[in-house]
Amino acid sequence: MSLQDFCGFYSDLDICSSSPDFIDGSPSHHWKSSSHEGRWVAGISAGGCMNNFGTKKKFKLKRKQHRPGPTLDRFNLLSDETFWTNPQYRVEVGGSDNRGEKNMLVSLMQKPDKRNRGLVQNLFIGFLVFEVSAVFLPPSMIHLMLSNTFHLLLFFKVPKEYKAVKGKFPTAFFGRNMPVARVDGYINAREVMQLMSLKPGEYLIVPSTFNPNKTASFILTVLSKAETRIQ
Repeated sequence: MSLQDFCGFYSDLDICSSSPDFIDGSPSHHWKSSSHEGRWVAGISAGGCMNNFGTKKKFKLKRKQHRPGPTLDRFNLLSDETFWTNPQYRVEVGGSDNRGEKNMLVSLMQKPDKRNRGLVQNLFIGFLVFEVSAVFLPPSMIHLMLSNTFHLLLFFKVPKEYKAVKGKFPTAFFGRNMPVARVDGYINAREVMQLMSLKPGEYLIVPSTFNPNKTASFILTVLSKAETRIQ
């Protein structure tokens, strides 16, 4: 196939590899991988996406159709009172602070609950990443910034006081923080991922389904250039 035909018939190119080592183009760089199995349980740990930051004003995060999937109910706009119940993973990123360098890849994969994969209907899934450092914004400012955007993966700076939090971060944590980056919305694909640049520090990853009370299992994988600790 000629290059002209290839460009005319295809819009995306996926390169499959066992690790992102090839991105650096150097055999001296070896990415580290850590995988964790989890589960969203309806009524317990399936809080859905964060379409509301603790006030009554409503805005919507976007669902992105990857391929034909299940018919979902009308968007159920949630408050942070349910979002915080989702599984949470704390990640400590080491290494040097190379600004702009892609140093972490996060992948979220759904685990099929049926033997016949042809019968599996993928949920709309995604994840959010929060930085544990010191910046505060009132909920009204958060709404002003997000009301005209439709994205999923958000990176938030959060108060230093939460560094000492054990267990899940509380509901108030998710309603008062500054988003600093984002990518496209929830996708009904078996796997979603994002390559990102994170400076050394502590982060919180929250995987979720778009709608609440959707029971499903998942695998969260974090690949990084530097050593990371996940709990």
